[in-house]
Amino acid sequence: MALAVFPHTCATKINFLGSEAVDILSGMSFSAVQRVLGRITLIAMAATIWLTATPAFAGFNAPLVQCSLVTVPSTVINCGSDPLTRGVVSIDDQGDLDLVLVGAGANETYQVNYFSIDGNQAFNITNNLTTDAKGNREFQKKVEFALGKEGAGTIILKRGGANQYLTGIHVAASHGPAGPDYRARFARCGDIDTPGPAATCGSDPIKNGSVSIDSQDGDLNLSVTGASANTSYALVLRAIDGSEMSFGTVGTNSKGIGSLHASSALSPPGTTASGVFVLTRSGEDQALGGFDVTEKPKPKPASSAGLVRCFDVNFPAALDNCGTDALASGSATINSMGKLVVNLKGAAPSTTYEVFFRPLNSDSSGDQDTTLAITTDDNGNGKGTITFASSGKIGAGNFVLEAGGFDQFVTGFAVK
Repeated sequence: MALAVFPHTCATKINFLGSEAVDILSGMSFSAVQRVLGRITLIAMAATIWLTATPAFAGFNAPLVQCSLVTVPSTVINCGSDPLTRGVVSIDDQGDLDLVLVGAGANETYQVNYFSIDGNQAFNITNNLTTDAKGNREFQKKVEFALGKEGAGTIILKRGGANQYLTGIHVAASHGPAGPDYRARFARCGDIDTPGPAATCGSDPIKNGSVSIDSQDGDLNLSVTGASANTSYALVLRAIDGSEMSFGTVGTNSKGIGSLHASSALSPPGTTASGVFVLTRSGEDQALGGFDVTEKPKPKPASSAGLVRCFDVNFPAALDNCGTDALASGSATINSMGKLVVNLKGAAPSTTYEVFFRPLNSDSSGDQDTTLAITTDDNGNGKGTITFASSGKIGAGNFVLEAGGFDQFVTGFAVK
């Protein structure tokens, strides 16, 4: 069976397994392949965290690489010898940071710092990133970088006084599985403020831009808009020690738009690099690859809960007056502005559900009608929104969806 006939998700998993597995799976029926891949996915989930979907373009996304393996633009000094299967760091446009380690040092504690492009300035992220017995850990910090912050540099994980891992680029070995791609957003050199201001900056404008390296084959893609018109920029990858690797030049048109596409720009296969991409002109740095926090954090919901069938509730005891309508999934969420959003999937088709709030009080009486009614479609799906509570209100209780004189769904939980 040709690999091209598999859906995208299957092809992704097969590529992850490697060429030997492809040879085995290619002789199996499609349904058998799906069953095998499903089991492999469950078994290998911890080792494939780095495959989780990311936004269309995160501000910064880079694999973590072993310090001792970096050779481009130059080797790194003071490297440790801790192992690493996979690792990745991302900083999105809201300033959220996500760091994942798989197969690092087991039960080890790492210090994580964000160093400026020249290594002279540092921003401490944490001193206590501790892995589990398998060397795995996911570390998240919401709004680590505030709105308006622009940064460029290298994130380094240290242990025992040595550099163990750092953000970089890794091109897969021939016939080997590919890890996370490298992506960075360009920011004007003069606007960089994290970990601190950059030196030797020019004054050229730049409205937007990005650079990426494909981890499978080392292809480079770069685009810029709002730069100086009819101008030629040199693109280099600059290591923390100041050494550089050139990737050619980028020319802009009369509107300041430019692009560069280069196949196998980082080679040969198996190459590991670390540094910051820099656009230079006239001996000055004009733009640096990093992140730019451009979006406000999404407001946190004041409350959110799943919906369960009233009839199914058995803890701490069954409920009374329950209907028997089906429900695949559902939720009730109140955002920070007091707006109630209720979602239903796979409920009774073409049915109207009235939403009530059942306060938590001494006698469980006094249902309050939210006045929200949700009518499902032919598939039993429906959604409704209403302003439920005003500023300053603090409540406790359950949302109940009624139909046909019975309680059909209530907010709760289900342990599988």
